[in-house]
Amino acid sequence: MAEWTPRLETKIAACRRLECEQRYDEFLRRKKAVLSAWRNETDHRGKSHRHLSKEQRDEVFYRTLAEFPPLPEEQVEELQSVDDKPFLHLEDLPERFDLRRDMRWALDNLAQYRQARNAGNVSAWVAIERKAPSSGAVALMEWAYSKPKAFLFKFVPRILGKELG
Repeated sequence: MAEWTPRLETKIAACRRLECEQRYDEFLRRKKAVLSAWRNETDHRGKSHRHLSKEQRDEVFYRTLAEFPPLPEEQVEELQSVDDKPFLHLEDLPERFDLRRDMRWALDNLAQYRQARNAGNVSAWVAIERKAPSSGAVALMEWAYSKPKAFLFKFVPRILGKELG
């Protein structure tokens, strides 16, 4: 097999790979830093990335991607098996779905859930999910974990706005 180089992957394939490897957020933070450093090296200070040519944006993307080669296959499989959460069976949860109740539960448990997920403590986050009032609450919790800004600043105020004061 040929040695990996960043330009062998399309941008879409690279982003999907990084998502699977759970390194996409880290990649985006690093890309922002690389873009800032690149602007300082060139005469593009203060310019938005939208004012850069496609070739310049590609250069920043692939410079950053060079720092994120593919993980060994065993490590990726391990990450994916953690995401499979074999301990949680949705059939075990109550069926009734109440959006307000489920949203309140997700909101109340989000900090503890994030701490468990970020620490990789599978048994702790599965224990939190098992206490969910419904499978919808589990889905809301997972969505809140992956998109906290959208959950906290757009969705929660829309559904629980008056209750939150």
